[in-house]
Amino acid sequence: MATTRNIALMLVTLAHPLQASAFVLRHSDEGALIRWKSADVSVRIDRAFSRGNRRGAEAIESAFGTWESIAGNPFRMRVDRSERDLGSGAREDGNADVILVRRDWTFDERYLAITLVTYLPGSGQIIDADILVNSVQHEFIELSHRADAYDLGSVLTHEVGHVWGLGHSALADATMYDTTVAGTTEKRTLEADDVDGFTALYLTDGYALDAGGCRQAGPGSGAASALAPLLLVTALVARRGRGRQPARRAAGSSTQ
Repeated sequence: MATTRNIALMLVTLAHPLQASAFVLRHSDEGALIRWKSADVSVRIDRAFSRGNRRGAEAIESAFGTWESIAGNPFRMRVDRSERDLGSGAREDGNADVILVRRDWTFDERYLAITLVTYLPGSGQIIDADILVNSVQHEFIELSHRADAYDLGSVLTHEVGHVWGLGHSALADATMYDTTVAGTTEKRTLEADDVDGFTALYLTDGYALDAGGCRQAGPGSGAASALAPLLLVTALVARRGRGRQPARRAAGSSTQ
């Protein structure tokens, strides 16, 4: 099966120009919207989030729940608090894995997290999406005692938007805008632009999700037999001071 891994990164920087446009939908090279076809999505949580008194697993469930609360959301989320380490994520297992990376972070150290989305280049159908959280270079409020750490719930709510296929919004107050600051929890909730983006992907133009079952379609005609990686870099920017920050990508990630 020909698939494309779409990697989107939320980059934290110290400054970012404000823009006036809204949400961004991602497309495959052949012009298809990148989105899920199955309404039945399994979320697996790396056991590292639940060790000791950590509240990481609750933050993950809340982030997915925030998007699930959108009126008319057709997805049925099945959350599994795994009893094992999930490694770096399986590229085509159909699950949305959320993984805490504690060593050997192979991406830019500025990233708070990244979301890796694998999709079919012809139809744009997402067949896998994994969030990797960078605890090598960064600390998160739910996983530490530092009040000035990054809010895991905010980072994950942004990343889950990338799991659905959304890119970065150009509106500075949107959860899918590409910057964030330490200590703030404002990205835990959605703004109208975030809801509008999800609605444009799944609740308009007659798009129908499959009720369940097979997550992977057959290979598209003329598609290559090997994975053709496509790397998109986008940013969750860390600004000084407090306030709402942005996010952007076709599948997501975060950075400082």
